[in-house]
Amino acid sequence: MAFQTMKSLLPQRLRQNGLAQPVRVAQAIETANQVLDEWFGARTTELRAKAVSIKFKQLSIASLDASLRQELKLRERELVSAINSKIGDMAVERLRLLI
Repeated sequence: MAFQTMKSLLPQRLRQNGLAQPVRVAQAIETANQVLDEWFGARTTELRAKAVSIKFKQLSIASLDASLRQELKLRERELVSAINSKIGDMAVERLRLLI
């Protein structure tokens, strides 16, 4: 019973303290990195790509590999959809690829 009360209070407390948005952004970045790992393998993304930030619903992914950046750009809608479906919210609308 106490766990149920804590579970319902946490989102409320996060909103009250202004932490709901930063927590949602952190979850979206973590989810994006998980999706990249699923698509390309953990070893590949560890060395060549990483989701780093979200600002104005734009997910920034840093990558030095031109071929991987091109693949991400081609699959942008699929990646955005996968991230949003895992989070259950419209946290990301587009990608920004960083060199």
